Amino acid sequence: MIEFVYVRKAKTYGVDSVTRRILIRSLQCYLAFVLTSFCAYVGGYKSAAGFIGSLFFLSDSRFGNILRVYSVLLLVMPLLIHFRLKLGRNALLGGLALLYARYPLFNDLKGISFGLFDTFINLVLGIGPKQGGPSIWHSLSFVFAGMFVASSLSTAQHHGKRNFYFACVALLIFCSFVFVLFIEDGFQDAWKLFIFGNYRDLNLLGYFVIGTFTSVAILMLLSLIVPATPVLDGWVSYPLTFGYSSLLAYTIGNCLLNLFGHQIYGTQPIPVISAILIVVMVTTKNIRKFPFAPLIDDMLNFRQPAKNKSGAA
Repeated sequence: MIEFVYVRKAKTYGVDSVTRRILIRSLQCYLAFVLTSFCAYVGGYKSAAGFIGSLFFLSDSRFGNILRVYSVLLLVMPLLIHFRLKLGRNALLGGLALLYARYPLFNDLKGISFGLFDTFINLVLGIGPKQGGPSIWHSLSFVFAGMFVASSLSTAQHHGKRNFYFACVALLIFCSFVFVLFIEDGFQDAWKLFIFGNYRDLNLLGYFVIGTFTSVAILMLLSLIVPATPVLDGWVSYPLTFGYSSLLAYTIGNCLLNLFGHQIYGTQPIPVISAILIVVMVTTKNIRKFPFAPLIDDMLNFRQPAKNKSGAA
C-alpha cells in the first residue's frame, strides 16, 4: 500500500500531499490498538494498570500488538518515501540487506535490562530481556521488501506482469541466499521455529527471511488466481473484505476474542473460529449500513460530515 498508493501520489504531487493521510492512518492504528487493549481489560485479561500502561506502549495488549508497530512505522513513512523517491527502488534492497546485516549486533543486546522500559525498548528495537515481536526496527525489513515488489506494479500497464514476477523472483533468490548463509537451523527446524512463533518472539532473522519468502511466494500464487481488477462482485467480495478493510476486520476480530475469550475457551475451536470469521467478514462488509457509522468514519478520517457538506453547498 505504501508504494502502490502513497509513493505513486508523492511522485506526482510531492511528499507533502500524502503526509496528512499517512499520519491519520497512524492515528487510526493507535486507536485500534487502544480499543483492542480496552476490550482485553473488559474481558478480564488485563488489569487497569496494564491497560493504562499499554496506552504508552509500556505493556502489551492481548492480541493486536502489531498495531503499535504500524502506528509508529507510519510516523516515519513520509521520511522513508522521501528517500525512496530520491534514491530509487533499488535502494530498498540495499536497505533490506543493511537491516539483515545488523541482526548479530542486536542479538548481542538481548540480555541487557532496561527496567520499566523493557517492553518499550523491545517494541522499538527488539532488544532486552522482554520477548515479543516483531519490533519496529526489524519490521522495516517487511516494509522494504513489500515496497520493492509493489514498485514493479507501477509499470504493469506497459510491461504486463513481467517486472512484477522479476521482482518477486529476485527477492526469493535474495532471501534464499540469506537463509543459506546466516540461518544455522536446518530447513525443517527453521520452519517449525517460524510456524510456532519462536523466531518471532525473539526477533530473530529467521522470522523475517522466511516471512518475506513465503509472503512473496503466496503473492505470486494469488496473482495467478485472482483477477487484477479494482472491484470484484459477488461472493468473492466478502473474503476480499479482509484485504480491502484489513484494519477494521482485524480490530473487530481481536475485540471479539478479548471480550468473549473466557466463553470461547473449552469449546470446539473450528466451529467457533469459523463463526467469528463470518461475523467479522459480514460486519466489515456492511459496516457503513450501521447507524452513525458514516459519521464515525468521517471523524476518524478528519473529514467534514456529509450533512454539513451538503448544507454548506
